[in-house]
Order: sequence, then C-alpha cells, then structure tokens
Amino acid sequence: MEVDGGISIKCRITGMEANGEDIDSIRSILTKRLQIIDPRIIPSIEYEKGDSIYKIDIPGVEDNKIRRILMHGNISIEEMYMTHEIFPYLADNPLIDQSILPHIYNPNGNNELIKKINPKRMAKIDSILSRDSVKASLPGDVVFVWGEGNDAEMPELYPIRRKQNKILINSFFEESEVEQSRYNSFYEIGIKLSKEGGKRFEMMTSANIGRQLAIILDNEVLSAPTVMSKIEGGRMMISGSYGEKEMLLINSLLHSPIIKSDIEVIRVTKINKS
Repeated sequence: MEVDGGISIKCRITGMEANGEDIDSIRSILTKRLQIIDPRIIPSIEYEKGDSIYKIDIPGVEDNKIRRILMHGNISIEEMYMTHEIFPYLADNPLIDQSILPHIYNPNGNNELIKKINPKRMAKIDSILSRDSVKASLPGDVVFVWGEGNDAEMPELYPIRRKQNKILINSFFEESEVEQSRYNSFYEIGIKLSKEGGKRFEMMTSANIGRQLAIILDNEVLSAPTVMSKIEGGRMMISGSYGEKEMLLINSLLHSPIIKSDIEVIRVTKINKS
C-alpha cells in the first residue's frame, strides 16, 4: 500500500459467529461500499493477533473519516425532544446533584444543551448522563446521541425520543443520489422513499411541525433539520457540513448490506505515498 498510500485501520471485530458473518462476508460488504465511492479501491483485511484484532488497509484514500465505512450502516429518522423539555426533569430535582447541570446546559438561562462541546469533555458528559439518578429522573424514551452539528471539531448533544415509529431509511428507500447543494459548497444526499416509507415520513413530519427530526447513522446524528410543514411525496434530503467524499461514503451505506458484527476502531494510520 506504500506506493499509492492510504489508510490503515487497526480494529477489533466481535460477534461474527453470533451474527452469521465471517471475515470474508465483512470484506465483501466493505469492498462493495468502497467501490461505490471509487471502483478502483479494494481493501485488504488481515488477522493481526489475539482478541479479535484485525488490520484493514484501504489504498488510495487519505481521509480519516473513511472509518465510517466500518459502521453497521443503519440510517434512520427519529423524533427528538426539544432540549428545554428535558431541563425541568433535572433542575431543582432533589435526586440530582445540581452541580452537574453546568456541564450539560448553557449557563445563559435558556435551558438549552451546551453546543459545540470540546471532545475532551464528551466522556465527562457521558458519565453524568449514565448515572442511575439521572436516568431515573428522565423520560424513559430519551437517549442522548452525539453528532457533528455544523462543526466536526466540536460535537453537539441531541436528546433523541427513541420510539417504535422511527423510519429505517435502508428499508424504505428506492433511490438516492449525491449532489452539491444549491445554497453552499457542501454536498447532500437526495433520497426518494418507497410508497410505505413516504407515508411514514409524511405522518412523522405532520406530527412534528416546528420541531427537529434527527437523521442518525448508527449512533451518530448526521443532521437535525427543523420540520417547517408536512412533507408529502416521499422525498427527503440528508445535508450538513459535508464534502462530496463524505456524502458518497454515507450514501454507499444505503446501497450495501448492514454489517451486523461490531467493529471497534482502535487506531487509524495514514500511509503516505512512496
């Protein structure tokens, strides 16, 4: 790989036997995903040592975000809580240590979750939100999910309303295409949903006018647009501060099978051209 350069990913793959997968089937899915982006890309996977450690080499690629190619690939639309709806469950609650609130809420009094979190604080916030006293005080269907927002270097926290009516786009789309936005230099994925998917999307947007919906890749919020009106016709868009290659990568997940096994990225190394 030294000739063309690329990305080398050290990872741990678990759950293959339980999910009816093996390294060849995972290699096949990764190859399909990558060749949707560029037909010349052929990955290699080598077993490195014990404890399910593998090395995946992806030649000719320079962007570290190619690691998304290893995700399960579930892309869904889900309802959200408004952040100010969560605040009353925590504020002035005798079960909650009130000193934690400045870690997750803006200090300006608008009861909004802190935006643009330094990644070094993510573990601290995750630790707070996982406390039994906090979880017991919140609605049973709320799940907090991180996303890039408008700044990949400063993630944002989104309160997702995890209900049964979420729409798994992988199962309800007919076609998708990556195109440049008409309004800026970023790229979007235009999606046409199936008849059933379009009906579900229409019902969801109708019930959430004036509220945000989250578009989630596995456990990462890609975007959270505000619904301005009921959307009919089954057409939707995934947009955000994403370049063409990122959107081609995300789009490739829709056009390839889900990876059921868990792939934990341990280290990503950029290999320079020789």
